[in-house]
Amino acid sequence: MRYFYFIILILVSIPLSAQVGVGTDDPDPDMTLDINGKVKIRTIDDVSEFLSDDRILFTTLADGEVKQISLEALISDINSSNVNTTIAKGLKSNGVTLLSAATYANWQRIDFTGSNITIDEGPHFSTANDYYLVPEDGIYAIGYYFRYGTGVQASVLSSTPPKMGILRYQPSITTYTVLDQREFAGVNLSIAANITISNSEINSFYRLNANDHISFHIDRSGVNLNLLGTSKANFYVYKISD
Repeated sequence: MRYFYFIILILVSIPLSAQVGVGTDDPDPDMTLDINGKVKIRTIDDVSEFLSDDRILFTTLADGEVKQISLEALISDINSSNVNTTIAKGLKSNGVTLLSAATYANWQRIDFTGSNITIDEGPHFSTANDYYLVPEDGIYAIGYYFRYGTGVQASVLSSTPPKMGILRYQPSITTYTVLDQREFAGVNLSIAANITISNSEINSFYRLNANDHISFHIDRSGVNLNLLGTSKANFYVYKISD
């Protein structure tokens, strides 16, 4: 508290219109007191708790100006800064449709129009574009689940079975790459029948760059379009580290 008494004594000993500089001959004209140098406080009274109207002093990084903030506002700001604003999640549960044109090679993007985007449709994932726009460089967790049809399909696998994939488009080099992919496998349950395992998923971590486009696809080779009407797809994306 002596520090504050010291400041008060200085202020009351000079005209209100004057500026006082400590360690400077050219004090900031917008400041009543301008200290150029370190401030040392030898004794500060302890308190056992904060009152609702208490304030905390801090200095701004830009110009060193002393300002104050309430404890309530400070806690609120800390809590809000811990929210992961990179999260996006989408679900297509009432039949899957694909965009008409292939995005890259045989990969066709899932159309999430009308899907339930449960977290952050706005700045990172938009149903108008059907891709996640990476907000900043870093390592991201990506999950992608696809159920092909209603479950296990009693159908003969073709030589090019259907695949699900995560594609990455890099605007800086205008290039698509397959970030990850999974193939729907098949098992023989009897001599007469081949069974397609129709559930598949991808869950892993990837290093991405700001402005990359991340989209979710099906390789249209070997896809039975009639099964898409009962298919289901969902995804999530969020940053986990720099």
